[in-house]
Amino acid sequence: MLIAAGIAAAPASSARTATTPSVGPEYGFSAGAGPGTVTTFGRNTLDRYFGSARSVGATLVRLDARRADRALAFRVARAQAAGLHVALIISLTGTRTPRAYASSCRTIAAVYRPRGVLRFEMGNEPNLRTTFHAKPAPKLWGAQQLACARAIRLVARDAHIVTGGLAPYGRYGSVALDGSAMNPLTFLQRAYRAGLRKAPIDAIGWHPYSFRANGTAADMLSTVDPASAWAQLAWTTPSLRSLMAANGDAGLRVDATEWGAPTNSGGFADGVTEDEQARLMTTGIAAWKTYPWHGDLLVYSWLDRGSSSSSREDHFGLLRPDFSPKPAAGAFKGAVGG
Repeated sequence: MLIAAGIAAAPASSARTATTPSVGPEYGFSAGAGPGTVTTFGRNTLDRYFGSARSVGATLVRLDARRADRALAFRVARAQAAGLHVALIISLTGTRTPRAYASSCRTIAAVYRPRGVLRFEMGNEPNLRTTFHAKPAPKLWGAQQLACARAIRLVARDAHIVTGGLAPYGRYGSVALDGSAMNPLTFLQRAYRAGLRKAPIDAIGWHPYSFRANGTAADMLSTVDPASAWAQLAWTTPSLRSLMAANGDAGLRVDATEWGAPTNSGGFADGVTEDEQARLMTTGIAAWKTYPWHGDLLVYSWLDRGSSSSSREDHFGLLRPDFSPKPAAGAFKGAVGG
């Protein structure tokens, strides 16, 4: 029985029954959305983006699915034409009722499973107000995940369903004073208590970022720092894996649906060096492969969104905005065996 941090093991009856064959872990990229990303690219740039990612051994790309429209269908088709599998993030905010969200989930799964999409992620970073567009609400989120997962299963029984990827925020128990952010372990524990364990899922989504200005790969892959989202995977008390075990989910895998670090190139001062980003790819992917519960690992991101000296979001890519490679692109290829 798991008793650390007051977490009692769930009864055996709460353990999930497998509903789909195992989906092998894959490596690739989370593309992002907005200016400088795939959502604004024309066909030529889009094909260059997907083709260059495939050339370094990526086999999976994560795309935003706000609605089942023509623009999304085009991006999915071009990714598949480049030889990439697709994971769709079904957009979710704190303003959606579970019933309304389930309707969206069912529609997107019904449209895209016949088009070869197997992976569906139910939202993104619900423990942050900036992405959930409401204060983190574990009870509501648990109900949204349950409703969505059940809706997907109705139309795509063999789908690989992942909970919305949880973002780093401090150590266990940390909650922002204004309620705008919550530690992912704290958030998940509360969601489990609210019924998440009933959802027919295949993996927990997690974002094991742990970077700081001028940090090293060793810093970013620490398993002893209690505030590190990488350490919180399995080495803190509690950890993601201990929470999963306590709730009957020890047999499920963890999908890292975003991971990486921005570089301090292009006048941006708060990132890591390009060499350390490369070391992160080499060391992190090698470590990830050794974890028995590891699932997909998706780097955020493949291509820098821009070159602003003040926007962190512009510098996460393994390629610069002109598609020239940073050292991390070659490191990724070597690490995944591309």
